[in-house]
Amino acid sequence: MSIHKRNKRVFIVEDDPMSMEILHGLILDIDPDAEIDWSKSAEGALDLIEEDKNAGRDYDLIIADIFLSEKETGLDLWKRCLEKFNGIPLVITSALPLHQYFSTVGQEIHAPTFLAKPYQLNECRALLEGLLGTA
Repeated sequence: MSIHKRNKRVFIVEDDPMSMEILHGLILDIDPDAEIDWSKSAEGALDLIEEDKNAGRDYDLIIADIFLSEKETGLDLWKRCLEKFNGIPLVITSALPLHQYFSTVGQEIHAPTFLAKPYQLNECRALLEGLLGTA
C-alpha cells in the first residue's frame, strides 16, 4: 500500500525579481518537488489563492513582501488571508528594522512571522524548513 505524498505548495508575493529568485531557489533547494506560484501584487495573489482554495488546492505557506508596487501591502494581504484562509502560515519580508516592523503591525496579538531583508540564507533556510515541515 503506497501513500501519496502531496507536494508542498508555496505562494510568493514579491515585486522585486532578485528577492523572488532568492526565495524561489531556496525553496527548491529545501524541497525540489515544491510547487511555487508568484504574484507581484497582493490583489493578484489573493485572487489566485482563492481560486486554488476553491479547487481544493491549498497552499502550505505564503511569503509576502510588506511593501509592494501596487495599492495593497503584504500586511493587507495577511489581514485578508486571516479572514478568508485562516490556517495558512504567512511570512512577511521587509528591509524594515524589526522594531519598526512591529510598530507598523501595531498591537496585533498574532503578527505574522518576520523575515528580514537582505536575507541571511541560514536564517531564511531554517525558517522555511520549519514552516514547510522539512527540517
